Amino acid sequence: MNEEERTELGKRARSIIRSWEGDGYDNAREAWLDVDAVLEQRQYLDLEVALQLDDIQSEAARMVTRAHLGE
Repeated sequence: MNEEERTELGKRARSIIRSWEGDGYDNAREAWLDVDAVLEQRQYLDLEVALQLDDIQSEAARMVTRAHLGE
């Protein structure tokens, strides 16, 4: 991955974080899918950003599970 691609990946990751923190997602499944797509290339992310995305993905997964179970 070249520097330009890394920069774009970092921007996408930070955009997801801002959207999550600002309630910019209509549903948790959409957030989980976006995070999953970025984390596929986690080796190119800053550690702090990757950890934030891990937290978002975990919370989104819990929300999806609760919704699926009708809680």
